[in-house]
Amino acid sequence: MFGGFLQVTPVKTLPDSNTGIRLSKPLRALVNQFLSKPGRAFSLHNLAVATWDWRWRERNLNAVRVNVCRLRRKLAGTQYRIETVRGGGYRVVLAEISLS
Repeated sequence: MFGGFLQVTPVKTLPDSNTGIRLSKPLRALVNQFLSKPGRAFSLHNLAVATWDWRWRERNLNAVRVNVCRLRRKLAGTQYRIETVRGGGYRVVLAEISLS
């Protein structure tokens, strides 16, 4: 749970309002990593290890970037945003909501 408002369900979806967002195994692993310490920035290395465990060395770190891009697209239009952190990392934050 991210600050009490985001949950990842075991049915491969991420609930948002009335619709679920389907997540692949790598995307679920990324979400779980981000939600393990809300607001914290994670390096590409940390995200690779969290996503592919011991096999991360077999993967190019570009695979992390690609999956973060996919997750950003899945979260578009929701209250969540993935920020790029200078130095090669990412964190999940709440998007600002316009009340106009």
